Formats: sequence, structure tokens, C-alpha cells
Amino acid sequence: MLIQEFGSILLGFTGEMKCQHCNNLKAMQIRQTYTKQSVLFIPIGTVHKGIFIYCSVCEHKDYLTKWFPAFAGQDKMNYIISLLESGKDYTRYWISQLDYKDREKALKRLNALNAYSLVRYVSNIS
Repeated sequence: MLIQEFGSILLGFTGEMKCQHCNNLKAMQIRQTYTKQSVLFIPIGTVHKGIFIYCSVCEHKDYLTKWFPAFAGQDKMNYIISLLESGKDYTRYWISQLDYKDREKALKRLNALNAYSLVRYVSNIS
């Protein structure tokens, strides 16, 4: 029996932006969709796909890319990284609140997006 779990993970935050749906001005979340698959409780793997901006007030999401980030193109990835860079203080605060294991997972996800300068900034937590 194939079991699939769908969801999204938080990558970081943008700077303050105005939501196109509810017009609230706040830091938006940047999230990535995933699918976890297992066969009879034996994990097969996790596939990460689309990246979107999420408003936590109205729960509206705008996709930046719906497919694998590697296929999105360098211009699109540079735009996503620049959005993450604009909210680096929010992201740094969020990561500082995580326990060690979750912090390492979050930094690994940012490294996978080639957001190296952001990783260096947020990992310097005192």
C-alpha cells in the first residue's frame, strides 16, 4: 500500500509586504510544498516542489514556482533568494527559536536553494 503525505514547510520570511488578497502589511512566509511517500510504513522519500508566498492572516498563497526549484530558472531562483534576503531578520529570529535538530533541517533547506549568504547570516545566533 502506497501512503502519501502532502504539506508545506517554512523556508523563511520576506520583508514587510502588502498582501494582494487582504491588503495587510506584514512579513510574509515563503513555503515549499512536499510529498512524503512510503510503502507499508517503509519510507521511500520526500519530494520538494513548488515555492510560494503565504499570508498568515488570510491564508492566501501566491506561487513563485509550481515545479521543482532546479527547473525554475536562475532568474526565478534569484528572485526567491532576494525575497528571503529582504526578511533575513525575521528568518533569523524564527531560526533562533528552533531546537538544534529543526534548526539544522531549516539551514539545510536554505542551502539547497543556494541561499548561502542568508545561511551565514541566520546561523550566527548568539
